[in-house]
Amino acid sequence: TGKPGAEIPPGARRSLGSYLLLVLAAALATSLRLPWTIAAAVLAIAAIVVGIRLLRASRGRPTAVWNPLVIASLAMSGFVLLTSGASIVAWDAQIALQECQDRALTISAKAQCQAEFSDSLLGRFTTGG
Repeated sequence: TGKPGAEIPPGARRSLGSYLLLVLAAALATSLRLPWTIAAAVLAIAAIVVGIRLLRASRGRPTAVWNPLVIASLAMSGFVLLTSGASIVAWDAQIALQECQDRALTISAKAQCQAEFSDSLLGRFTTGG
């Protein structure tokens, strides 16, 4: 165990690297506009599956040193899935917001778009439709 990380097999490092790239891609995809936000949800689901498989495979092995990182990344992937899922649930309101903001030329017009979006969501979730 002379070098740091020497006890971690190269295959495990590759798997961890691929997993972290999935998590990063999912987080970055949340900034995309609809319909591309769906990619964030798909990537987050893939990252959660791969992360759980990494945790299960590392039980009782030296690679368990990576478990805190994997667990934190799983939490982040869950948050990405939650936020992108919320965008998908509020699809029509999100599309209306994007279109409104595309037309808005001033800061006050953009604020009006945001207010209409908030009212739309509030109406949707308080009246059920």
